[in-house]
Amino acid sequence: MAVSSAKASANRLREMLQASATPERAAGEAKYLKLKDRENLGVDAPSIHKIALEYVGEFGLPRDLSVIDGWFWASLEEATCAIKFMSAQPAFSSATWTVVEKWCAAPDTWALADPISMVLTAGHLEEGVISEDTLREWSLREEPFWFRRIALVTTTTLNGGLSKLARARMGKLGRVPVIGTVPRPHLTLDLLEASIHDKRHFIRLGIGWALRILADVAPDETAEFVSTHRARITKAMLTKARLGEDGRRN
Repeated sequence: MAVSSAKASANRLREMLQASATPERAAGEAKYLKLKDRENLGVDAPSIHKIALEYVGEFGLPRDLSVIDGWFWASLEEATCAIKFMSAQPAFSSATWTVVEKWCAAPDTWALADPISMVLTAGHLEEGVISEDTLREWSLREEPFWFRRIALVTTTTLNGGLSKLARARMGKLGRVPVIGTVPRPHLTLDLLEASIHDKRHFIRLGIGWALRILADVAPDETAEFVSTHRARITKAMLTKARLGEDGRRN
């Protein structure tokens, strides 16, 4: 695709999103998602997915990684589409990981960090582009805290697989990466051990979420972890994990 054509198609995505934007929604969503600098047009999630499908129908699945990367650093809605388009690429590679790794450092909000974790980071790991040690190293980083959050949330699909809704939506855009066929409880426990001291809200929520899925594949190990670290695990974390005080399903 020529440069002018690529630019035109990139602009077309924004035009499609702006046509469905609601300024009133943008203000409330920015507050809810704790957005500071990232632009928010005010388009709801179902509409964003519909527009992504319409875009692919008009131009095909974007394959130019520089164009996809450009969308990520634009508005919240364009970034969401960028993640969707990257997730549906024919294969993950060192080239796609170079882009995704940059995104992991500064997603700005959990609404972008979580799909990056569950599909892109998990998918690159499952396809052997990165190793488990990448996530172990991330879990040791104190700043930016997104690396630790993403490492934890990545385990939710590594252990539990992609949801039916996620698979259905991705299938309409392109391929569906194979994620979660063989759970990785030992990796999850390593990441939890490295993160349990962190008192930041979104890390604690990530710990709770990781424990919730871990309990389905390794209930005894989950209960032992909770028992060992009970003094650091709050009731809110247990609620997020859907576990009782003993670290087992209520």
